[in-house]
Amino acid sequence: MTQAQAKPELGSSAAQPAAPEGRSQKAGRIARAIVSRYAVLAAVGAFLGGASPLVARAHFLLELGTHFMALYTIAAAVAFVILAVLRAWRFAAVALTALVLTGGQVAPYFGASATATATVGTRLRVMEVNVLTSNRNHDAFLEMVRAEQPDVIAVLEISAAWVEVLRELSDLYPHKWVEPQEDNFGIGLLSKLPLQDSEVIDFEGVPAIRAEVEVEGTPVHVFAVHTLPPVNSENAARRNRQLKRLPELVKDVDGSVIVVGDLNATMWSPYFKSLCRDSGLKDVRKGRGIVPSWPTQFAPVMIPIDHGLHSESLAVTGIHRGTAFGSDHLPLVVDFIVPRNSENPAAPAAAA
Repeated sequence: MTQAQAKPELGSSAAQPAAPEGRSQKAGRIARAIVSRYAVLAAVGAFLGGASPLVARAHFLLELGTHFMALYTIAAAVAFVILAVLRAWRFAAVALTALVLTGGQVAPYFGASATATATVGTRLRVMEVNVLTSNRNHDAFLEMVRAEQPDVIAVLEISAAWVEVLRELSDLYPHKWVEPQEDNFGIGLLSKLPLQDSEVIDFEGVPAIRAEVEVEGTPVHVFAVHTLPPVNSENAARRNRQLKRLPELVKDVDGSVIVVGDLNATMWSPYFKSLCRDSGLKDVRKGRGIVPSWPTQFAPVMIPIDHGLHSESLAVTGIHRGTAFGSDHLPLVVDFIVPRNSENPAAPAAAA
């Protein structure tokens, strides 16, 4: 081979350097890496969040992680789609596991509602509303109540100023029991129906109210409660004692029971689950959605801490939130059907 033959041709591809990566290609590669990384973080975070109820009793901070189960489910679903599109199969499997873990805890709150024994009877609309002691939007509150027309209202965080506001509803709610306080733990019960056998309960240092209303001959015991927020270990321990005591209070009365209040826990907390199990009460949200209620100022991450529980003798036909009126909570409105008293068959029945 001659020297001339040994030289590569000028047009040969072997002699050309690789084409430099274009600016758009480089930007796409970086964007892909960033999206992938955040999707992996979301998948792992959702998995840990889904497992949080298993360790929630170990420390109050771990229990706080249980309250965002619906958000974990959304994060897991989005992460799975992204990682599958990027063909990151190993991490997509993590996201899918997280989706199954979290979705399994959220799914019972959607779809067909839980079966209730009462199908014919009289409607009883109950509202639970945390007004926020410092809230001064009194007119908006009054307008909201008159629009919803509940039969019984549990009003939380009432102060002396709020008691004066409640007087303006006396035409609709002539029966009331109020225990105002200036520390965000005042509480009241307003009713269109007479409040019988009413009492204030010392609920681990804060007041709770129990009263009986008679609905077309059927007695219903209504409990209005407000537990402490678990912002530190001491408060968390007191709140847990409050939740543990509720089943004892419920079992002390005969007949149908409704418990409404700000429990400062969501349905994914093991303490809330123990409350339902030990009391035998049903969660009004089952089959009807998450219905988040707090905090209104951070709407995308609101969680359901305002609750309604009821005995199996009552049926729930609807649940919704009242309109905002300046509080950090949205009102919870529940429509119950109270069965006719078998000892009073002449009592008229209302359509559900």
